[in-house]
Amino acid sequence: ADGVFVFRDLATDPNIGYLPTVSASGIGYGGNFVSLTPITPTVETQVEVYGTTDDPSGVRINRSHWIIDEQPGALTIGEIYLFGNSGDSTFIGKKIDGADVPVTIGLRVPEGAEQVQFDNGSLGDRFQQVGDVYYDTMPIVPGDSVQQIVVRYLLPFKGTETSLKQEFLYPVDQLSLLVTQLPGLEIEAPQMEFAGQQDIQGQQFQLWRKSAFDPQA
Repeated sequence: ADGVFVFRDLATDPNIGYLPTVSASGIGYGGNFVSLTPITPTVETQVEVYGTTDDPSGVRINRSHWIIDEQPGALTIGEIYLFGNSGDSTFIGKKIDGADVPVTIGLRVPEGAEQVQFDNGSLGDRFQQVGDVYYDTMPIVPGDSVQQIVVRYLLPFKGTETSLKQEFLYPVDQLSLLVTQLPGLEIEAPQMEFAGQQDIQGQQFQLWRKSAFDPQA
């Protein structure tokens, strides 16, 4: 009744880790990994459980990384988003026309994008498409960078140049753009700051950054 649970006779092998989790109103909450040893066979830990809200005002993008490469006739784009919730309640989403269940996070991809797919779930299941917006259905607990979404797609183009325009639906704390370094490649990103080149697993990328901007910026 007072929210305290005791687990007895657990292994005290320090190579074994325990992750306490709680399900409340169908939402999972996790604590920190703990381990036991013969010297410290007892450990106390806490799992925070929150109330719920359908108000999305606390949702924001704490960090986003775009990785752009090129193949004949198309850009290959991967976008990594780390979403946070600055409120004090878990955002459980809202019902909208065209979706079977309440939706939480909405993402747009550039016009003309093809083969849109998500690493964290599939369209029609966790992710729902309504018009030109792709929605997540997972609740968002309070905290920074509590939910990661990875979306990949192709953006076909003709000729030797193309433009990429993206609309954000939430405030963004930090955005980084990494473009594969290719011979003769010229990139213009006037709203971002060039941050030099970066080596990632032996691959050279040109890096741009933009910080602290609001939706549609």
